Amino acid sequence: MQTTNNPLLPFPVIALPNATLLQLTLEDAPVFFELRCNTDVNKYTGISKPASIAEVEIFITKLNNNIETQTSIIWKIVLPETTTLIGTICLWNFNKANNSAEIGFVLMPQFWRQGIMFNAVNAVIKFGFDVLDFQTIEGWTHQQNIGAINLLIHSGFSRDYALENAAQFTPEEKDMCIYTLNRNN
Repeated sequence: MQTTNNPLLPFPVIALPNATLLQLTLEDAPVFFELRCNTDVNKYTGISKPASIAEVEIFITKLNNNIETQTSIIWKIVLPETTTLIGTICLWNFNKANNSAEIGFVLMPQFWRQGIMFNAVNAVIKFGFDVLDFQTIEGWTHQQNIGAINLLIHSGFSRDYALENAAQFTPEEKDMCIYTLNRNN
C-alpha cells in the first residue's frame, strides 16, 4: 500500500455503466439515516440503527476523516445524472501487515438485482488491487445472506475456511462466514 502520498485524495470518483460512486457528504445524512434504519438492508449486518440524523452526520464525518488517514474509504452509490444516495460500498479494516482490506456494501431494496452492486463491487475490487495495491480483499457476511454470498462468489471470491477457523468471532459474529479474493486469482 502506498504510504508517501494519499491515493484516496483527491477523492476517487468511479463511473459505472449504471451508477456512479461518489464521496459521501453531510448532505447525504437523511438518506444515509434511512438506509441504515432499513430493516431489510440491515437484516444480516449487525449494524445498530442510528438514533438520529445528527448521529449519522457525526459518522459521515468520521468516515471522511478515515479517507484522510488512509484507514478506509466509502463511496455513496448514485444513479446516473443524480446525486441521491441509493447505497454505499467501502473498503475498510485496512491491514498494512497483511496488505489486505475488507469490502462492505449495502443497497436500498428497490435497487437489488439490477446489476448495480455487482458493477460497484468489481470496480472497488479493481481500485483496491490497482490503486491501493492490496493483495487480498475479504468479504464478511452472515451465513444466511444468500444475496451477498452470491455477489461475492460471482465477483471471484471464495469461502476461506482457514481464515474463519483462525478468526476470533464475537458472539454477534458467530454466524459470519468469510470470503476472500486474492490479487493473483
